[in-house]
Amino acid sequence: MEQLVPPGFDHAEYKAALLKILDLARDSHIFLTDRSPALQVDIAKSYLWVSSVIGAIAMFLVKDVALSRYAAIALAGSVTSACVSFSLSLLVLWGRGTGTHALIEPKSLADHVGILFATEEKPAVATYLWLIEFIHAGNQVNIATNTRRTRRLRTAAPLLFASFLLLCISILLRSANV
Repeated sequence: MEQLVPPGFDHAEYKAALLKILDLARDSHIFLTDRSPALQVDIAKSYLWVSSVIGAIAMFLVKDVALSRYAAIALAGSVTSACVSFSLSLLVLWGRGTGTHALIEPKSLADHVGILFATEEKPAVATYLWLIEFIHAGNQVNIATNTRRTRRLRTAAPLLFASFLLLCISILLRSANV
């Protein structure tokens, strides 16, 4: 079946445009597999530190002085929120339940490109189109993986904030002996 090409169609310009799209697809793939997970891990580490500090302050508060009932309730809520936030952050670091990233494997690419060059009339264009589609499919997997991690971090953040507020309330109640 012969493909109809409109008059004045510039194959060289089309090929150059496909190369630019391929470069953009590769850049987004690098961001999704390298930079975005690294940012998520850095945020999770920060949450771990803050949760640990809240836990240390809580231990200091209960160490020698008996707390009032309200201060103890606020402190218990603070420690519970910090523990849940800590756990979610650890899950992000470990990558549990978030799936894996789709990586580009050079050997499978080379094999497929070889087939395209052997069977296609315009192998370069077919290769660029296939590579764009291949990277796009991988990016969809990577977006889903990163989204699951981000959901955990977005759950941990308000818990950590609530933990800090409850800790402050507990300190104020302790100071006021209420």
